[in-house]
Amino acid sequence: MRAIAVNGTSADHEPSTSPLAALRGTDERTAAAACSRASLWSDIAWLAVETAAREPVLRDVIADTRLMDAVPARIVGAVLARRLESGDRAEGAALQTLFVDSLEEEPAILSALETDLLAVASHDPACRSPLHALLLLKGLHALQTHRIAHSLWQRERFDIALWLSSL
Repeated sequence: MRAIAVNGTSADHEPSTSPLAALRGTDERTAAAACSRASLWSDIAWLAVETAAREPVLRDVIADTRLMDAVPARIVGAVLARRLESGDRAEGAALQTLFVDSLEEEPAILSALETDLLAVASHDPACRSPLHALLLLKGLHALQTHRIAHSLWQRERFDIALWLSSL
């Protein structure tokens, strides 16, 4: 198992100032509802640290997606690439680059994802937190992949958009 170093956004995220930290001891649904757009990514990073400490099997997944030390576009790119890669690391790296580039060129996609994460975390009784939604919900992954494929199509990158929509 890999050790996870907490740096980047999570190092700046003080547990005592987090809406999640104020709710320690409450259930995860209440904590999910406390997330706001302003603190979403730092809360996800904090939840990732807690999850990695609680579930050693998930440490590699959390480390691979760089939930604690990357910018949101890179996190989302890593999560989507991990979901869609067919076991080929080169394909996964190419997908991640494609996703990150698309998210950086089209910030509205990331903004829509943030809205989706908050909505799912607060309204879906099966969703335990924004981290849970980001890492595990296939429907959310499909929606974000469609948005990226649509963005590529609008930029006249037809072949890659069609390929991506077929995964």
